[in-house]
Amino acid sequence: CTEKRRISPDCAAFRNGPGLSGFTARMMPFSGSSVSIRFAARFCPSRCGEERQVERHDIAWSSVFAHSGSWRPPHGDDELSLAIGFFDGVHRGHAEVIREAVRLGRMRGLRPAVMTFEPHPRVVLGSDPERVRVLTPLEEKLRLLGELGIEVAYVVAFDREFARMPAERFVRELLLPLGARTVAVGFDFRFGSGGRGDPETLRAAGGDRIEVRVCLL
Repeated sequence: CTEKRRISPDCAAFRNGPGLSGFTARMMPFSGSSVSIRFAARFCPSRCGEERQVERHDIAWSSVFAHSGSWRPPHGDDELSLAIGFFDGVHRGHAEVIREAVRLGRMRGLRPAVMTFEPHPRVVLGSDPERVRVLTPLEEKLRLLGELGIEVAYVVAFDREFARMPAERFVRELLLPLGARTVAVGFDFRFGSGGRGDPETLRAAGGDRIEVRVCLL
């Protein structure tokens, strides 16, 4: 499943300077109508009117596993600079992880991408899923990530089968076939069955094929 959105912000170029500032972006469905939405993002006045497309691909681990060894990423053959996380709220710490993926992508000629999850892992693994609240619904989160420079978004269905996957298998059978060549994560990033995987696990499993960057904010 692939979904594309056209985003026409008042300014879509961003600097790495400190601080966040708000701006208004116009969401333009393909029907031509528009609606103004307020974002919090780094603002640069030099390249206003730029239009950015963000590809969204929804994938389930069961479909990847069913085609293990022959699964091909739906975005094509482009290699990725990937940020991984749930990124609820897309706060300043999240934005640093995203910007690092975008920066590495531009330096190395990779497409800046994000991998996020739906629903929130606590909905599946928590003792009281009805009490789980998210700050940003998925569609809004993807818009904010796009405004930070992301071109491709992978939304992975988080279910119990996915949660049981060993960390090394996540790297070997999903990240490497996906074409992830650089991966940016937060300092507290955990993944795989029981949350046993961490950035060092990611480095070890990826070997010399994945460069891992850990953001401390």
